[in-house]
Amino acid sequence: MPKNFYLTFTAHETGTTETVSVKIPDNEWQTLLDFARYADQLELTEFVRAGIDDHCEMTADGSLRVTNPLPPMVQLRELLHVLRPLILEKERTYYSRVTGILQRYIDHRLWLGFLKGYARSFRADNSQQFFTVKVRNLVLNSEEALNLWLNGYEYHRDPDKRSRLALSVGDEITEESRALFVDIIGAKVEAILEVRDLVRWLEDGCKVNVEPREFRSRGAI
Repeated sequence: MPKNFYLTFTAHETGTTETVSVKIPDNEWQTLLDFARYADQLELTEFVRAGIDDHCEMTADGSLRVTNPLPPMVQLRELLHVLRPLILEKERTYYSRVTGILQRYIDHRLWLGFLKGYARSFRADNSQQFFTVKVRNLVLNSEEALNLWLNGYEYHRDPDKRSRLALSVGDEITEESRALFVDIIGAKVEAILEVRDLVRWLEDGCKVNVEPREFRSRGAI
């Protein structure tokens, strides 16, 4: 059976409210719940339990500098293992597929505004609004470079992707490059947990069969 409920949206600026009816097909609802369940496991990882910090910054001369010690490889690989169903595009619970479900069935400008912000923060190139790290012809703070690192060094050890990344950064990933990739992963984790909270919020309302839930916009939307 499809999941049916109502949401009431309140505009922060004017106080006006709108109630919308939502109907999410059962298979899509199950995808949302599975996403939330996988995301819950992130909070059990040592990486998240220790607090998500930045590990590098751009210096005045345009180079990267490591500012905090990188997490031990065992912590990073634990995190990447838990992240697989959430950040790999072929997975049913891939982050962008899940936000697509939430956009498709809850069509309201305030809701879509929140999701647009979360989608932007999930992308590796989000940091390019502040700085760009380019080595030869490859921008490191990009989805392309992150995927080369993940699939060439961490997930699949794909020799083609490994060699493509090595053409820009060399055979060994520098500590500075690894720190940048770790920070990008940390931003993705935060975006995933934000959307997980939205799904749990919807789930809670559906479980207890409450009156239309209130969703307040923030001033930025």
